[in-house]
Amino acid sequence: VNIMGLADVIPPSLNAARALTGTSLELVFSERMEPASASNISNYVVSETFSPESLVAPSGAQLRPDGVRVILSLGDTLIFGVSYTVRVENVKDVAGNLIGPAHEFTFIMPDVFPPLITGVSVPSATQFDVFFNEPLDSIPAMNKNNYALRRTSNQWVTPIANVALLSGKASVRFSLSIPLESGAGYTLSISNLTDIAHNAIAPGSSISVMYVDTEPPVLVSAAAPNDSLVEITFNERLDPASAESVGNYELFESSNPANVIPIALPSLRANGSSVGLSLGAHMIHRTSYTLRVNNVADLSSNPIAPNSEASFTYIDMTP
Repeated sequence: VNIMGLADVIPPSLNAARALTGTSLELVFSERMEPASASNISNYVVSETFSPESLVAPSGAQLRPDGVRVILSLGDTLIFGVSYTVRVENVKDVAGNLIGPAHEFTFIMPDVFPPLITGVSVPSATQFDVFFNEPLDSIPAMNKNNYALRRTSNQWVTPIANVALLSGKASVRFSLSIPLESGAGYTLSISNLTDIAHNAIAPGSSISVMYVDTEPPVLVSAAAPNDSLVEITFNERLDPASAESVGNYELFESSNPANVIPIALPSLRANGSSVGLSLGAHMIHRTSYTLRVNNVADLSSNPIAPNSEASFTYIDMTP
């Protein structure tokens, strides 16, 4: 600078340094800088303030058109919450004045990173949790409109009944009104989520969701609407072949197991979780019976617990 004929003999100074992203810094000098020295990455050293040996090597330096700002690109990512020091040497202003020796500026890395999806847990067909690398802002995290769950193979939408932000605010629980099909692939698309520093999740963020049923079916109840039919109910949909296999069922008097009632024909009902057993003999009024089930499997081929039983008493309701 030349003011009223006076030559500029004042060296430049580094007035500020701040992180723009995890891999870029903005340095602000006190005056316009000479481009060649300001763009030379060897004139800059970035290190952790309390561990000076932990260096973050610059990979580029660009002097902005205003001449006082330099954008410093870094070869590694800065860590949120860590204090860093920028040391500048050998840079000059436009008058050729060299910056003072080992000119430094210290800053603490702010949170400029968007939240990331880190995993998913699918404990049941109607519920799953998605995990993030940091706490989320509650309002967008609990907005169902920010999520879309689709069957991967055909893009059919599976409705999300409820969304809850769990303790710690770094995981979201999804409840479904329609169960996931075991072994089928789903994709959860996520948009508009932000962390507590208001950094937005990357556009197009998604994670694969798959429920694998490992739980065996459970025999819930047995009842006799007439003397030659037993209706039995399970807790989930069944494999048709095993559900309609005669050899998988035994029916006998509870007080006299040797008195067996033969099974003529098992028939899986339309709901997939109930079976009607047509009998080869008639049951006796006011007699208690025990139904024993083996080898019946669900749609994921999980077999029922051996010798699962349900008891009932046949009452003849015929007038």
